[in-house]
Amino acid sequence: MPESGRSIECGECGFPIDEPVDSEASKRRPCPNCGSLRRHVRLSYSETLSLHEKSKIIARPSGGGKPTYEAIEGDDLNRKNGVWMRLHRVIDRAKNRYHERIIDPRTNTIIHESDEPLDKHIGHGSDHREQKEKSDDV
Repeated sequence: MPESGRSIECGECGFPIDEPVDSEASKRRPCPNCGSLRRHVRLSYSETLSLHEKSKIIARPSGGGKPTYEAIEGDDLNRKNGVWMRLHRVIDRAKNRYHERIIDPRTNTIIHESDEPLDKHIGHGSDHREQKEKSDDV
């Protein structure tokens, strides 16, 4: 944790003292305001915390099987450049629809958008890995 500030003051009257933090009591000079050798050392630290959230909704048929509807909305880390993006993705198997939008929240720019029939959305995600494995087997 990075140190943000350090100050030393008299332990009796609070007068600011200019001396090293680790100075021994026997080598301290008396406080110019009250003459005390007591010291109060204040150290302050700060840290930045970033929170990110992502929600996912999945609807499955009552008998089980593949989800009929999936939606993801929220923050998503771009693994190539390490930048957090805003993701909106809907996979609607009942309506044969795939929609995805990725927005850079710093500039509010659409980085990627895809809106197509789900059966035409091939060679991506897990399907991409399966196709690569099939081509490696040949």
